Amino acid sequence: MEEKVLSAAGRLCSLLLLSAFAVSLMLVLALGALQYREISGVLDEQYGPRTAQSYIAAKVRRHDHTGGVTLGALGGCDALVLREEIEGWDYVTYIYWYDNGLYELFCEAGSGLLPEDGERLLDLDSLSFDLADGLLRVTCADGGERYETCLALRAEGGAA
Repeated sequence: MEEKVLSAAGRLCSLLLLSAFAVSLMLVLALGALQYREISGVLDEQYGPRTAQSYIAAKVRRHDHTGGVTLGALGGCDALVLREEIEGWDYVTYIYWYDNGLYELFCEAGSGLLPEDGERLLDLDSLSFDLADGLLRVTCADGGERYETCLALRAEGGAA
């Protein structure tokens, strides 16, 4: 009879240990899910402005030659104008804020296209550019947060 009592006590201890392990595992998973949700929320909030700034910086670096980076307008929208020559033809890339979003339009220079003809890249509350003394300042806002990036143009004399 003592063996049956010891066997039952051993099973009970094993069951309690297994239950404690299961509860601990559930708590760790729940805490991990909460942390993931918090981190994911912060990254989602910053996605638009940071992506916009990285995208614009990459485009500016690609067009950083004399006369390649200027400010202008596209159908009444202030725009960053990136110029290039491809096989003897002049092309322009406009990057601008329109209809609460970052837009890009690549076309032949003087094509007469309008802001709504561009490609919407992502949502933004605002976007502005300032170019002075070879320094391009890109300011964008989304979700009440304002982000600013400064890019030094390396081309001789900066922008034309």
